Amino acid sequence: MRPVPPPIGAGLRHLTVGAAIERASTFVNALILLRFLPPAEYGTLVLIYSLYGLLALIAGLGQGELVVARRAQARGRGSREDDRSLLSAYLLLVAGGLAGSLLLAVLAREVWPAAQSMSPSIYWLAVAGAVCVPIRSVALTYLSVEQDFRRIKLVDILRSVTLAAGYLVGVGVLQRGVPAALAAYAFSSAVIFFLVPEILLEAARAIVRPTLAPMLRLLAGEGKFQLMRTGVTTAHGTLRPWLIQLVLGPEAVALFTAAKTIVAIPGDLLPFKEYLIPVMSQESDQPEQLRRRYASTVRQGTWLFAGIAAALIALAPWLFGVFFPRYAEAVPLIRWMALSLLFAGMASPQLALFYALQLQGAYFLTTALSLAIMLVIAFPLMVWLGISGMAIGFVINSAVVPLVRHLILRRRVPGLSLISRDWLRFGPEDRAFLREFLAGR
Repeated sequence: MRPVPPPIGAGLRHLTVGAAIERASTFVNALILLRFLPPAEYGTLVLIYSLYGLLALIAGLGQGELVVARRAQARGRGSREDDRSLLSAYLLLVAGGLAGSLLLAVLAREVWPAAQSMSPSIYWLAVAGAVCVPIRSVALTYLSVEQDFRRIKLVDILRSVTLAAGYLVGVGVLQRGVPAALAAYAFSSAVIFFLVPEILLEAARAIVRPTLAPMLRLLAGEGKFQLMRTGVTTAHGTLRPWLIQLVLGPEAVALFTAAKTIVAIPGDLLPFKEYLIPVMSQESDQPEQLRRRYASTVRQGTWLFAGIAAALIALAPWLFGVFFPRYAEAVPLIRWMALSLLFAGMASPQLALFYALQLQGAYFLTTALSLAIMLVIAFPLMVWLGISGMAIGFVINSAVVPLVRHLILRRRVPGLSLISRDWLRFGPEDRAFLREFLAGR
């Protein structure tokens, strides 16, 4: 018998509560860091955090969401071969990546001049934070496999509250600067083990009975595109602040990061992708149901994100005037970058469809297109217009990539074409979505 996924409103409500706490924590964190860290220290922290994505890539080769999608498909078929071997192989891969990264960090401290120039407290706390980076992604992968959206919510809440408390005490009260921020980051990831202790048991089983065969098969197939795509995404996220630093200096890094952080807060409040990856993958052999879910989530997401964008554009001057007066120059950047939310309602369901339809090659190519737009359009605009040019390029990127992805999906599955009615109508499923999302019933 085919398992029935939880209703989208109920599942999304759990994810949204966790995401809301996480985004509220992000706002509090930004408030603390921007108020108590001098620009040079804040810039250092931003650049360290930008490198953490490299470790997440090394540790799991970016395969977590693909593991979720493939196991959900097996569950949807009622396969008896769903024996957790793929998850065990994934955990073994993460453990091996972490061990290798820690060894490289120890060697780098001995031979790399840049590492030797850092104070021991900052260097080793940065290493501790880096080693803890994959914990959250591993926990969310495990819980997404189980479609345990309630505990995903709790993971986000626990980590967010712990991180905000660490920043408040270490950076705000004790005034310990970057070392305290790095220590808070590491601890907030480590506490996830208390909420999802199963991953320690699963990891132990994977190490005691090691087998990488399922992951190697995945990597030999569509996983290689997932790896390349994640590599491009990581390069994009790491390269952008360093390019801004190279051309405009640390103050511009701080302004752009502040604006992007504020824009990301409302955008992440509606985590459609996290809900839709396992659900759409389970429905991948039901084209009519897949089409209905795609159309409804695009419609619901677009209207919700559009409202958030309008509110953000209107409230940005007040927000920065009250909370971040030293960063008031970021207000024009926020107003530009808020326009990217108009396309987020289409983008999130598309990402889930790429997993469900096994289109990792196309997903990789469109992600590479995103990096190319930054280098070919956003970077020259920044040289010409200053940091506003990077913000304009950010919006162009957010519009072009979803449109290209829609053309690819429509060509692969003609039924996924969208018409004006898909955006404008308000039917029973939309009322059910609002009822489940807002009231939990």
